[in-house]
Parts: sequence; C-alpha cells; structure tokens
Amino acid sequence: MNFQLGSMEQSVYDTLVLFGGFLSLVYLFCNINKIKRMPGKVSKHIIDYANNKGTKLPVETILAVIEVFIVVILFYATGSVTIELFGMCLGMSANYFGMIYFSPLLLVAGCYILGLDVIKVFDTIAPAYPLGLIFSKIACHCSGCCNGMEWEGGVYNHNTGLTEVPIQLIEASWVLLIFIILFALRKKYKRGTGFPLYMLLYSGIRFFSEFLRHEPDIFMGLKLYQLCCISGVIIGTVIYIIAIKFSDKISYSFTEKSFAADFICSYLDKAFAAYDKYELKKQKRPIVHHKKKKR
Repeated sequence: MNFQLGSMEQSVYDTLVLFGGFLSLVYLFCNINKIKRMPGKVSKHIIDYANNKGTKLPVETILAVIEVFIVVILFYATGSVTIELFGMCLGMSANYFGMIYFSPLLLVAGCYILGLDVIKVFDTIAPAYPLGLIFSKIACHCSGCCNGMEWEGGVYNHNTGLTEVPIQLIEASWVLLIFIILFALRKKYKRGTGFPLYMLLYSGIRFFSEFLRHEPDIFMGLKLYQLCCISGVIIGTVIYIIAIKFSDKISYSFTEKSFAADFICSYLDKAFAAYDKYELKKQKRPIVHHKKKKR
C-alpha cells in the first residue's frame, strides 16, 4: 500500500478523534430524551414548584436539556482525563480502559446527585462508547501509534520503518460491529445490561487483537492490555448479573432514595420559600404617589 502510517499531522489526528466524539454527542442528544427517564428527582422538584406557580416557561424542556448536557459532560468531557490518568497509573501512554472503568463512576455519581435513573442512562449511552472509538482507532492507524507486529502483507509505518499488521483498522472494524450490535439491540436487551455487554464485547476483541501487537509479556505470557481485558470481562460479567437481578432496586435507589438529591431539594425549598416571601412582600408594598409641587 502507498499510504504511510505515521505521516499524518497531530492536528488531523485530533480532528478525527474530536469528530468521533462529536458523533457520540449527537447520538446522545438525539436518543437520551426518547426514553422515559427525564426528569430526575431534582428536576421534578423544580417542575412541581413551577406548575404550582403557574409559570408559562417551558421548565420541563429547559431542565431536560440541562440534564442531557450534564450527562454528556460526564460521559465524554471527562473521558480524555480518565484515559490519561489510567495510562499514567499503569506507567504507559493513554489507555482507553480508563474510560471504561472511571468515566462510568463519574456518571454514576452525577445520576445519583440529580436523582436520574442510572440504569436507563447507561442503557442509552452504551452504543455511544464504540461510536466514538471507531474514529479514534482510525486516527491511531493514520498516526502510526498502537501499531501491530511486523508483517510482509501489512502497511508501512513511517514511525518504525516496518511493514506492520494494520491492527488499528481491524479493531475499528470490530468496534463498528459492536456499535451495530448494541444499536440494534438497544430496545431488546434486558434493563441495565447495555453497558456491561459493551465491556464484555470490547474486552473480548481487544484481548485477541493484542496477540497481533509488539508488546512485552507481563504475566504468564499475557500482555498488560490483555490483563486489563480479563478484568474487563470479570467486571462486565459481575455488572451484567447485578443489573439483571437488581435493576429495579437500583433505579429506585437513584430516583427516589438519593440522599444527595434530597439534600439539593431541601436547599431548593429554602430558595423557593425566600423567593415567595420576596414576591409577597413586593405585592404588599404600598404604592406611593408623588405630588407635583406648585410653582
């Protein structure tokens, strides 16, 4: 092949990664409000107050947009940070498993604070993970990073000077297949199993693709990323089982029993009471008519 890996500029690499992230965000904004998840406990509290006041503002729509925006921020904007941090902890470059392990924890915390149904949130965003990853893999292929082992029938890598297995494109194809599977099954899989299913599928394909890379063995002939894959399969299986058995209880705990959401609602009550007091005082304020002085 004439195309040389590693010849792409960093700005083009960043553009591809950002484009994948942009598609993920578009997917989220188009799908996250189609499920009966909105609004969360905090938003319901505000909506009830607005309805009692008889406000004409589209409060529910405004709050839904805010909730989606918060979910998107926790899902994607924190992803790059967790990827880098996870890589630093393992003593290597950025590691995508950071987004699988740590970003969901931040999203869980956000759902608990807002009183959102965390089960439905994760079922909805599950296909967005591989959607963004497809373009990240293509960007890695073009820049020559995350390269495969030497192979005569492969692609020349400008960085290493070797002809290598285009493992990045192979993984991009597999991740595209995962996206298609999750998207096709998004209304059919059992509640709460969307994200753990993604963990299982991605960890599985990454485990076998690592055999086509030049990485040192760490433990029992396995590479570091393969150990991450094994832990991903174990954690994904545990989450899958928990989701099947306790999805309704988990949803109830987030939407009705969230202490964080109750704490926010209590402060909202104080703010609403202060506002009502101000409005009442404003209505009772006597009207003073100023007489014009005679010349």
